[in-house]
Amino acid sequence: MKTRSYWLVAILTALVACGEGGTGVGEPSDRTTYPSGPYGTKEGATIANLGFLTLDGEPFELDKDVFKDPNNRVLLLSSVAGWCAPCREEQPQLKAWYEKYKDRGLIIVEALFQNNEFQPASFADLQAWQNQYKLPFPVTLDPDFQLEPFFTTLPPSPPMSILVRVDDMKILKVVLGTGNEQLIESIILANLPR
Repeated sequence: MKTRSYWLVAILTALVACGEGGTGVGEPSDRTTYPSGPYGTKEGATIANLGFLTLDGEPFELDKDVFKDPNNRVLLLSSVAGWCAPCREEQPQLKAWYEKYKDRGLIIVEALFQNNEFQPASFADLQAWQNQYKLPFPVTLDPDFQLEPFFTTLPPSPPMSILVRVDDMKILKVVLGTGNEQLIESIILANLPR
């Protein structure tokens, strides 16, 4: 009986030690080199180093602005359009999650791809979006609609939330539409340090 208890404790200790390595909810991994491909758009794939534009016209890249920051643990990448009523309705929830979990490692990045007239979004559209919602996280422009391949519906039907574990840039979940707040928050919580 003592031998069995010893082995059980040894195995549990080893499992906990493995869980506290460079990925998951333990210590952050080495963030010097962005994870290599192959890259994909589905759950379990590594997300490519996508690039967007900030309000200042500066590049915003997943590598330098998300991955390289050791404080970032979970990325919620939100694809939105100006014409999309559900996109507008979800802004208070995104803001609330950010305020609640940013100190534990949640980063939210929003990428606006179309304006109210179904045209590619401009910097003026991005500024109007930011002025209206006063979001505390990065709001970017996706003028080439790089996030289109992540949509499983055609035509794309935003909002879309891509949840990514930042340590290895693996896609945890791609969530389309609204009404999935509990699912999204449970994934965020499961991948943040306690």
